Amino acid sequence: MKKEEFERVDMRIPDYENTWAEISRSNSLCFKINHTDPMEETSRSLVRELIPGMPESSHIMPPMQIDMGANVKIGNHVFINHGLTIMDANKMDSVFFIVQPFRLFGHPSISEHAPDSRRPRYLPLHLL
Repeated sequence: MKKEEFERVDMRIPDYENTWAEISRSNSLCFKINHTDPMEETSRSLVRELIPGMPESSHIMPPMQIDMGANVKIGNHVFINHGLTIMDANKMDSVFFIVQPFRLFGHPSISEHAPDSRRPRYLPLHLL
């Protein structure tokens, strides 16, 4: 198998000045978010500052690391649990991402004494 070769990019050149400014802004906000109580309004406000235009109906639980928050778009009624990492300098469109570990499960409030068909089921997710 032939090793792919990639062109090296020097991100210190002026063309990348805006990129570095956004990475710096995003890293600073992620640090603040990750050190704030996630149930406080301050945390939600910081996330919305990190991701402009994020709807009030959506929520991301820290900790998180997002390199360029201005390039991330979140739709309505989205919940992303802790451990999110997005390391992409390009705009993302129609992206499905998974935070590990990812499990599908039944409703956890159903009693273990319920009939088998109503008990929570934890299933691994297989990506094809």
